[in-house]
Amino acid sequence: MKIQSCIGTAFLLLSVVANAATVGSNIQAEIVAGTVITHTGTALQLGNFTVTVAGGTLSISPEGVRGATGSVVLVSGVTATAASFDVTGAPGSTYSVSLPADGTVTVTGPGDPMVLNFVSSPPASGTFDGSGVQTLFVGATLTIPANQPAGHYSGSFDTNIQYN
Repeated sequence: MKIQSCIGTAFLLLSVVANAATVGSNIQAEIVAGTVITHTGTALQLGNFTVTVAGGTLSISPEGVRGATGSVVLVSGVTATAASFDVTGAPGSTYSVSLPADGTVTVTGPGDPMVLNFVSSPPASGTFDGSGVQTLFVGATLTIPANQPAGHYSGSFDTNIQYN
């Protein structure tokens, strides 16, 4: 009997030791700088054009390529450019681009307000390079109504950048 009692006590001591393990762990967190968007000085410039009675559209792509539809005729004189912005954030992070909703921004002048639809490159999102920088280009399509009078038209728009 004494042998069985000693064996039972030995197993009991081993099981108590096995259930009493503790291990520690480090905790780390890093706060990164927020995204920053800076206008580089290149404004969205649609350039010169003429339009007849029918109206149409005038566009500039984020790459700076200009086009026209309907009765819009491109005219030289003012260099057309996409707007450009420097965007900075944490290297390798992704971000989203928010442009105004289609038809919500207008340019105004001597005739009726004209609406714009925006497009960007990169389109809906981008990734910061190893130094945390990327250039964002914004183009637009301007809808010109029929019988729009000649003159200078202008407006402004906002661009929003945020981490994904």
